[in-house]
Amino acid sequence: MGTVFLKVLNMGLTAGFLILAVMVLRLFLKKAPRWIVCLLWALVAFKLVCPFSPESAFSLIPSREPLPEKIMTGNSFEVNTGIGIVDTPVNAYLEDHYYEGVTVPEDNGNRMMNLFGVVWAAGVVLMLLYSLVSYYRLYRATRVCICTEKNIYRCDRIDTPFILGIVRPRIYLPSGMDKEQAACVTAHEKAHLRRRDHLWKPAGFLLLSVYWFQPLCWVSYILLCRDIELACDEKVIRTLGREDRKAYAEALLSCSIRQSILAACPLAFGEAGVKERVKKVLYYKKPAFRIILAAIVCCIIAAVCFLTAPKEAGESTSHEEETAAYMEDVRMRAEWYAKTAYQTALEGPDNYDYKSWRVKYWEKCYTYDDLEGKVYEVYRFDYEFLSGSPEDVVLAGGMAVTEDGWVTPDYPDSRYLVYERDGEKRTFVTMLFENDCEPGDEVFTGDLLTAIREGAAAGKEQSEEADQDEENGIRMPADYRVDVIARMRKVGRERWRSLPSPSGDVADTSGILCIGEIPEKNIRVYGYNDEEIGHQGVAIEFRHVRSGGVLEADSEMYYYDWFYTSPRMLLPSLYWDEANERLQMSCHVYTGTGAAAEELHILQRYGTMQETNFSLEDYCALLRERIGWNFDQETRKLTLTDQKTGKILAEAAVPADAGESVTDLELGMISGFEPGDEIKFTVFPGYYMDEMYGAAWYEGMPQLQFELLMTQGESGHLAFALGNVKVREKVW
Repeated sequence: MGTVFLKVLNMGLTAGFLILAVMVLRLFLKKAPRWIVCLLWALVAFKLVCPFSPESAFSLIPSREPLPEKIMTGNSFEVNTGIGIVDTPVNAYLEDHYYEGVTVPEDNGNRMMNLFGVVWAAGVVLMLLYSLVSYYRLYRATRVCICTEKNIYRCDRIDTPFILGIVRPRIYLPSGMDKEQAACVTAHEKAHLRRRDHLWKPAGFLLLSVYWFQPLCWVSYILLCRDIELACDEKVIRTLGREDRKAYAEALLSCSIRQSILAACPLAFGEAGVKERVKKVLYYKKPAFRIILAAIVCCIIAAVCFLTAPKEAGESTSHEEETAAYMEDVRMRAEWYAKTAYQTALEGPDNYDYKSWRVKYWEKCYTYDDLEGKVYEVYRFDYEFLSGSPEDVVLAGGMAVTEDGWVTPDYPDSRYLVYERDGEKRTFVTMLFENDCEPGDEVFTGDLLTAIREGAAAGKEQSEEADQDEENGIRMPADYRVDVIARMRKVGRERWRSLPSPSGDVADTSGILCIGEIPEKNIRVYGYNDEEIGHQGVAIEFRHVRSGGVLEADSEMYYYDWFYTSPRMLLPSLYWDEANERLQMSCHVYTGTGAAAEELHILQRYGTMQETNFSLEDYCALLRERIGWNFDQETRKLTLTDQKTGKILAEAAVPADAGESVTDLELGMISGFEPGDEIKFTVFPGYYMDEMYGAAWYEGMPQLQFELLMTQGESGHLAFALGNVKVREKVW
């Protein structure tokens, strides 16, 4: 729906220029025949109906597509009305404030256009319903009538004459109308029928119903109705004498009505500008040939200039690509600094049970147009950490906590990214922390100059070591080499999508590959293996597919720095929990001597996709809390107990050659998950002998299967717990 509305919106905007031209031409064609002015309105109708326009060097349309398709498919876009005083400020604002996934939500343009499309369609339906109801009311009023002449009917329930009907139109006259007036009215209505006005006026209303959002279309419909009546008057009175024209004018006055502009029908004799029509009737003069010729030439010129589209210059997308790359660079740097601060906080004394981080916002806040002969753009950004125990946060140094647990870790609105701009090219310079001044202030400017001159800021050092990405031109700081997510984002979506579906386990995980999919839910999962930094990553695509099976360009892509497999090269297990809108992904990442374990990742749709991970460290801690043990040295029997219920889970005989005494349990190194509506977590416990913690013993040990319980917090993140446990018959 959004795609259709965007097309209609662009057609309506470009047709607006032709409507304005016709309104101006009407003022200069007052002495021209009205049928020529009606011909101009026919050009407007053609413009509104035809989705294509031939190119012409004479076109006066500033732009063939004021709102680009990128509004739905791209992360950012520029308007192109062709009017500089409109495009320049609007695009400057969009460049600084509109980038999907950063300043606005992901897929914002597509969602908004689809919403507007629904509103537009509802408006069209309401307009058509109004017209049908109005027509039906007139039809009922004229059901009882008398035919006095061929196709002419008298009716008691109407006050003014009109034509009703499209396929078989009829002329209706009030029963009390005298013969002299009836003759004038009948001549007028028959002229309407000869001109096919009973078809053109409903067609005009149909176009108004489609373009109800365009104010100029309302104006054009009102003027069209007036010009139709004037043209019909001219057709009747051009053969009448002065006295007959006077009688015709009196009939107009006596039949004048207050007609709604929303009427698609009927064609009423006394509607649309009666005062102007009476003057035209009384003072009618046959137009000179030169006036008719000039009016026809105006129609031809209008058609050439406004029914065509401007010729497109050679493809010039370098500015657009440069802008997109620059905006992506700003976003990624803000995320990098936020993530670095988050990792530092986790390792420091001020870790208030932090669970996640986010960039709160970023925005362009200042431009130095001439700072030591150069142009610098300053971006302000801020980030927050999600606390699992916000009530324990001790506020200090500008810190703040929101109701849903997001913590501003120090002074808000105090971080700045600075770029040097040279034409369209922008180069990162530094990051500044300033909590007592603003860009443009003497203190801020002094600190910025110091950073530029001395090269002391970390951002400048990174910029000097940066690599130039040949594909999109983003200058990346050296630290980005260890940021696998940043590197994955450089892979084009079309390259991801071109990867073949997986067929069992793989023999080679180098490069990128498709590692799983849920076709019925249009979900694909891709693996990324970066040999340069020795790290893996996962990209997950939630595809948007139209009813015809066409893949849309605006599918959701999410990137994570997860390891997805081990040297055993087993592919992950996937499951989509429809009831809770969760994607479950179990990855075989722990392998080696005495190790074969998995890591569980849950993506919960909570506005966007919220990530929660259940790692080896997490479930080992839960298992130690849950499973108790006791070793009887005399019987050499190892007993496992459920510390939640106090029940004995299993007993295992420890072989004599294993050692003298059991000193600890190994819990979690051999384990796995079964994704589903109810996730099963299976573990083989092991045991260590004589305080030797190398390889554990598993001989005779049972298999334990737990229900994995998940509870969701207000922020969308999940907490895990172990539910009921079963002892499986299988033993090691």
